[in-house]
Amino acid sequence: MGITFFLICCLMMISVVLVASGVTIHYGVVSLLFAAMFGSALLVVGGGSFMPLVVLLIYLGGLLVVFAFCVGFTDDKYCEFWGAGGSKVSACVCGAGLGVGGYYMYDSAWAEVLGCFVDAVETWSGDVSNEFLGVGLFYMSGWGFLILSGWALLVVLFTIMILVRGRRRGALRSL
Repeated sequence: MGITFFLICCLMMISVVLVASGVTIHYGVVSLLFAAMFGSALLVVGGGSFMPLVVLLIYLGGLLVVFAFCVGFTDDKYCEFWGAGGSKVSACVCGAGLGVGGYYMYDSAWAEVLGCFVDAVETWSGDVSNEFLGVGLFYMSGWGFLILSGWALLVVLFTIMILVRGRRRGALRSL
């Protein structure tokens, strides 16, 4: 179980670094897809089955919408691959940042703080499955956060559309 958890964590970190160092939108979206899948796999390895599925479906639905808008607004004649331009440097910087941050988080008092939080949640939940507690929190006290995150995603969608379009008209050239 520990080896599976470690392998999924490594694959997730690799996909996150590839998202940060992507030179074109197509490769970035594929890397983001893998990051979402590995994040859901981490939740499954941790003992959940319902919440990772819900998160994966909602996230992939939003990802596909943003991807469709961005591809519609971009016009790449020559799609570059990783390694072109400064993507090697940005991948090294992201990887080094993740390594240093992981070392300090593992070696510092954060591990004790997070350990106390996990112990408190385990004693509070008792015999009830943690998945059902998460679903209840979505509807009980998390409704405001859900509405706020929905509006934030809408703003991000329009921001991405404006930034990707740039000076060119993208898919709106014929209008």
